[in-house]
Amino acid sequence: RVTNVQDNQSFLGLSLGAYDPATNGELAAAFGLEFQPGFRIAGFLQPLFGAMVTHEGSYMGYAGIGAPIEFANNWMLMPSAALGYYDDNGDGVDLGQHLVYRLGTELAYVFENKSRLGLNAHVITNGDSFDSDDRTEIISLVYSMPLGDFGLDGQ
Repeated sequence: RVTNVQDNQSFLGLSLGAYDPATNGELAAAFGLEFQPGFRIAGFLQPLFGAMVTHEGSYMGYAGIGAPIEFANNWMLMPSAALGYYDDNGDGVDLGQHLVYRLGTELAYVFENKSRLGLNAHVITNGDSFDSDDRTEIISLVYSMPLGDFGLDGQ
């Protein structure tokens, strides 16, 4: 069921993970930041805006939507899709274009204060195919916190 884990509350997520851990041999550390504003589209879709950078200089900015789903007590899954601008900066995976798609999910434990600790897995693709020449992936540990904790409530 679609969950009220993020009921009209803004969130900020920080992530640390691995860029291209399995596909093209361009393994790098990835750092991410994601903002989820305190409103829903069509009552259940969560807008999200974010950025990712690797220690090798590849980067991406994106905007998209997710669907937070509670599947067990204190556990949520949020599949998401986003459109973004990507640049490999010469040291990452060359996807052949800057306009890319980011598809994936977050599996997270939800604490009583609504903050979450989870695992993200996303594919970044140029949209041509899911062949190794057309994609890379990011697997990250992510911590998301309600911005209301800092007096920045999204209501």
